Amino acid sequence: LKNTLDAYYISAEQKLLIAQKNKKAAVEQMFKKYWEDIKAQQIRTICVKGIPHYKKAVNGIKTPEYKKYTSIIDEYIRDTGYYDYFIIDIMGNVVFSQKKDADFKTNLIKGPFKNSGLADIFRKAKKTKKPVISDFKSYQPSGGSQAAFIGAPILDHGVIKGVVALQINMTPILKVLSDRTGLGKSGESYLAGIENEKISFRSNLSTMGGGKFVTGYKIETEYLVNALKKGMNGKGFFHDSSGKLVIVIYDNIKIKGLKWAIITKMNLEEALNPKKENGESFFSKYIKNHNYYDFFLIAPNGYIFYTVAKEADYHTNILTGKYSSSNLGTLSKTIFSQKKFAMIDFQPYTPSNGEPAAFLGTPIMDDNNEIKVVIALQIDLSEINKIMSQKTGMGKTGETYLVGPDYRMRSVAPNDPQNRNVIKSFTGNIKDNGVKSKSVEQALQNQSGCGFIKNYAGKKVLSAYTLLKIENMTWALISEQETAESFSAVKEVIINTLIIVIAGLIIIFFIAVWFSALITKPIIHGVEFAEKIAAGDLTERIHIDQKDEIGDLS
Repeated sequence: LKNTLDAYYISAEQKLLIAQKNKKAAVEQMFKKYWEDIKAQQIRTICVKGIPHYKKAVNGIKTPEYKKYTSIIDEYIRDTGYYDYFIIDIMGNVVFSQKKDADFKTNLIKGPFKNSGLADIFRKAKKTKKPVISDFKSYQPSGGSQAAFIGAPILDHGVIKGVVALQINMTPILKVLSDRTGLGKSGESYLAGIENEKISFRSNLSTMGGGKFVTGYKIETEYLVNALKKGMNGKGFFHDSSGKLVIVIYDNIKIKGLKWAIITKMNLEEALNPKKENGESFFSKYIKNHNYYDFFLIAPNGYIFYTVAKEADYHTNILTGKYSSSNLGTLSKTIFSQKKFAMIDFQPYTPSNGEPAAFLGTPIMDDNNEIKVVIALQIDLSEINKIMSQKTGMGKTGETYLVGPDYRMRSVAPNDPQNRNVIKSFTGNIKDNGVKSKSVEQALQNQSGCGFIKNYAGKKVLSAYTLLKIENMTWALISEQETAESFSAVKEVIINTLIIVIAGLIIIFFIAVWFSALITKPIIHGVEFAEKIAAGDLTERIHIDQKDEIGDLS
């Protein structure tokens, strides 16, 4: 199970890395083309020779040259997809706009849009005599939507005659980012930028925010700060702005003149718990097939970000929250401190209606030997009771049961199920609801044997006993039959029953080892395949012979 979960994580991370790599390359290539385009425009005749004709057109005189130049610009806009094309004279007058929005015929030095991105482009290009770019921000002439501009000085023999500018269309950028192939329901890539130490979106999010997370919306998370304020690239588990735990890949984007980052993220719960087409999750099916009560995924800070049962412990912190003093809290603290598999004995567990619960768990480590996530299983009493109820060869009065070091039941006593069961034992008392017999005490002292004693009901029985030790849990395993029943071969039968029961309990706790190996192998093959594809090896083929949902996943 541990290996399976690790394989799911690696698989999800690879999908994010592939999406991140492809989208980053596409956006960088897009802006590289924008820079090439503006450099090409600044030396074209439509710019160098066109300014006098655009000025005449503003005054109502459309020369043949004007008609020729504007026809060329119209075709250019259709072919390249830019939102608008501007010619601005040396005095800051917008003498040409292909779109003819409210910015046309205004002055960018003194007019209503003197503080706009287009005005910034004009001032910087005029001052530096070099191509420049402005970041996205609200632009009133375009209905207040976000707009970015790239511009360059129009030079005639080294003399600035004006500025040519292109308004960048967001649609192609959003199209690249909106492709969520392989990213599930919660996975998505987006862009963010920083200006004046304020971080905001440079693309829209569809998976969260309810429509408010759009270009220009201010936001700050740990991974955005890492990328945009600290210049870092990285990956890991983080809490997003909604508080959910997510897998995040973050990289700075190489765009001349802009400070942007690209983020690809997915809810950790979805990444580590893929669902089949029928909506059933892998771990839900796992605990159903293997008779566990619940399954938990716990973040390094103790936050329980996934459970199958969705009881009150879901979305709480098991290290610091209201259930930190529970046995699951103790187990989690042990795993986080010792970084290894652990189990903990039955204790009343409030989220499960206060009924006794036992847990086992293990950490999943990263390459730096730090815990990525802890997985835990809540043991289902019914499976233990099923084994303890085995009465083959035990006659009418024979029974087998488990008792803990506190003399409380760890299974039902088949001959007294109403009073001596685990739930009643923890809510009642030892005399009426537990067992403190001679056999139990000897077993808890790590002795094994068989003899005549009086059982919990005061009846004389032949009692076989031994200590059952699983990890740090020690239970007395007792098998008894009343002496009034036929004695022939009873001793042999009881001892054989003990052997069967011990084997059954060990199978319960360790069957997951075999099962995880069965399902992990094809998933790891799939991950290796994805890594080679991401590296550019398109000749690689995947070969999975397994004919079940795991084979389908791979």
